[in-house]
Amino acid sequence: MFWIVFSCVLIQKVHFYADSLRYTSALSVALAVVFVIVTAGIAIVKLLNGSISMPKLFADIPDLASVWNLFTVVPVLVTAYICHYNGMLVLE
Repeated sequence: MFWIVFSCVLIQKVHFYADSLRYTSALSVALAVVFVIVTAGIAIVKLLNGSISMPKLFADIPDLASVWNLFTVVPVLVTAYICHYNGMLVLE
């Protein structure tokens, strides 16, 4: 929650200075770097604590209600494939 509020406040403050694309691009790169640092930090802490478990290869479906939980993945996969396709068109 802290990072969401911090990002919103940062964007509000920087929005005044983000008149050109150069500043906007620098802001997006900076936020990506912050995301990588936070993600790496969480992974390192979990590795040191030994709290990372082996990922599941197959879904556990003990009853019919758990089938609906599989549909939470569909929007993520659809967005990933659409953005990947559109990103390749931009590079050409």
